Parts: sequence; structure tokens; C-alpha cells
Amino acid sequence: MLKYSKEDYAKFLRKFCQESCQESDCILRAFLTRMQPDVRMLVQLKCLEYFASEQADEISREELMKKWIETGLAKNFSEVYDEFTKNKNIDEIDAKELYLAVTKGVRR
Repeated sequence: MLKYSKEDYAKFLRKFCQESCQESDCILRAFLTRMQPDVRMLVQLKCLEYFASEQADEISREELMKKWIETGLAKNFSEVYDEFTKNKNIDEIDAKELYLAVTKGVRR
């Protein structure tokens, strides 16, 4: 399990919200800072975002989640996440790199 300080979590959120938050006063980042959701959940959401961008057609969130599970990517994420994050500081987690590891060899 990742251990991190408030400062590390703040750095992680800046990186996590980089594409969504163009301004320094970002509602998403403020919300996440206040709620402090689990890092694993946020990283998986970012992986789902990458997965969605690869889909040929726009699909609903429900269909996307169903496809994430049915293709085995949810299971792969569970198996890869702990090993991938072992001995890493929270701000060293690269969701795109993790996504590539999760999807390696899986037909999407």
C-alpha cells in the first residue's frame, strides 16, 4: 500500500488533473483535495479515460465499464497495480505507463 504525505498527494493531484485543470483555481482539484479519494481509484479512472479514448465509437460510461471488466482489464489492473506502484513515491506513478502494462497483450 502506498504511503504518502499531504504534499505528495497534492503533487499527485496536480499531475492527475493537469489535462482537466488549465487554471490554477481548479474545481476538480479542489474537490479531490478536499475528499482525498484513494489513489488506486484515481489511477484506475485515468486508465479508463485512456481506454475510452481508444474506442472507435463513443460509448456510455456503463458500456465502457462493462467492456473494461469483460475484456479482463479490470482484473489485469488489480494484478498489475501493486507491483507497478511498489517502491514508488506517489508522484512517480505514471497512469499512462500503468495503462500500457495493464493492456499489454489484451485485445481492446
